[in-house]
Amino acid sequence: DRTYSSTVRCVTPCHLIEVPRDEFEKYLSSDGEARLSVEETDRHRRRERAIATLRSKKVCRRRAYRQGDAVFHAGDDGDNLYFLDEGAVDISVEGYRVRALTRGEMTGEHAAFYGKPYNVTARCVSSDGCKLRAMPSDVLRALLDFDRNLHQYYKDLMLRRDFKKALCAAIGKTFPTTVEDIRAAFDAIDARRTGEISFERLREIILQFDSSYDERDIRVMLESHDLTKSQSLTWEEFLRIYSIDKEA
Repeated sequence: DRTYSSTVRCVTPCHLIEVPRDEFEKYLSSDGEARLSVEETDRHRRRERAIATLRSKKVCRRRAYRQGDAVFHAGDDGDNLYFLDEGAVDISVEGYRVRALTRGEMTGEHAAFYGKPYNVTARCVSSDGCKLRAMPSDVLRALLDFDRNLHQYYKDLMLRRDFKKALCAAIGKTFPTTVEDIRAAFDAIDARRTGEISFERLREIILQFDSSYDERDIRVMLESHDLTKSQSLTWEEFLRIYSIDKEA
């Protein structure tokens, strides 16, 4: 019984098909793969919306970096949230590459949100250098406090990314990109070979990475991945999320 979270307006003549909610639910209940896909697409759009909203705020300072320069190191004070305008930035944890930041994306979300040191290193890897905008952490937190939905979408994105960091630290490898490597990564943390990651196992992985993590946030992290409401992260969910991994 949710309300619409955005406005959709035709800018040219359009022909649309209206599907009643009960019919849509009936279709999803008969196709588990379709339900997973729809749920993940919905969450992806919300995270995209959070990035776009924050990026549009005129409260950032511009900064330039040369190839090889660190935007910040793990352990530095988390003073800013960064948006990449030009170039490419690699995000790594303990020397393992978690992801590549591309134009329009943000980094430093964990440190800026909690007021903690950065838990990753961000480095410019573009031969032409990198241009970023820095939003002060206190400004970010004020914006999130003002908008409940923005706060929720931002936190969902942040917790997803923190899981990726913790996974890289746990398996001692760069974040996987092929189905075979994704399977190997899941098996590496699925110690009991049950085909699912329980809350207790997730908690263990996260606290090994960051012992200060709040247990309530670990539960929200699990909910962020639990597309089927099974109270665990299954292999099917893990594959669905990270084989089409959309950073937003």
